[in-house]
Amino acid sequence: MSKMALATTLSALCIVALALTPIVIAQNSPQDFFDAHNALTLKIISRRRLKLNSFLVGCATVKCKNNWSLVSCNYSPSGNVVGERPY
Repeated sequence: MSKMALATTLSALCIVALALTPIVIAQNSPQDFFDAHNALTLKIISRRRLKLNSFLVGCATVKCKNNWSLVSCNYSPSGNVVGERPY
């Protein structure tokens, strides 16, 4: 392979690599991380249980800039004790 053919091939490979770069960046965007993190959080929240004797409960809601709402609740005495039945 001549030097000219090698240079042409390398140039073509660089152009292809540069053309594919935005696709790779899009797959690793902050939104992808955010979506994956929230999917995990929803699974964790869905397993929370109040105990029958939980009587101190406080919740707060915040409206985010993207029109989503974040809800957080705390309760006492806490639940989710390993080996302990909720009721």
